Amino acid sequence: VGKSFAYLVPLIDFAIRSNKKAIVSTNTISLQEQLVKKDIPLLKSILPFEFKASLVKGRANYLCIRRLNRAFSSKSDLFESKDELGDLEKILAAKRLPLVSLESSLPLRKFDILGFTLPYELCYTNILTTLSLSDIPLYSEERDAGYPLVIGGGTAVFNAEPVADFFDAFFFFRNDFIGF
Repeated sequence: VGKSFAYLVPLIDFAIRSNKKAIVSTNTISLQEQLVKKDIPLLKSILPFEFKASLVKGRANYLCIRRLNRAFSSKSDLFESKDELGDLEKILAAKRLPLVSLESSLPLRKFDILGFTLPYELCYTNILTTLSLSDIPLYSEERDAGYPLVIGGGTAVFNAEPVADFFDAFFFFRNDFIGF
């Protein structure tokens, strides 16, 4: 009893004093739930300073950019800026950790087809980051049959020329027309 307080209290104190974020990684779901549902709320009520805590879950011990993006876009207190999210992308790249699917934990480069929704032009760089972190060549001409087919669709494909070299095909859809 209280072992988690032995590392949480000094960690929180250090993070606040140094104006840094701290990460606690657990090996079990039960400890994770204990920290999030019991220990951290108790510490928030008794410590003489305020702090924020967020929970990020991955699968199969991989840091998952998709879930981190979801946490960031939901206005979580986990990230204060996109630069911090960029730091996590750099960690993935440096450690050569593959991006994997959420359901099967299969590396993205093992799929036959990767489909990207392009709702607007600002998301183009996310596609390049995903390909790069998945060890998939960026340019379609550099990919052979050993790599997945990269297909784009969505409203931004009607002006897809800026990213045409990175895709193998585009899916166009209007009420009266479907085309590749």
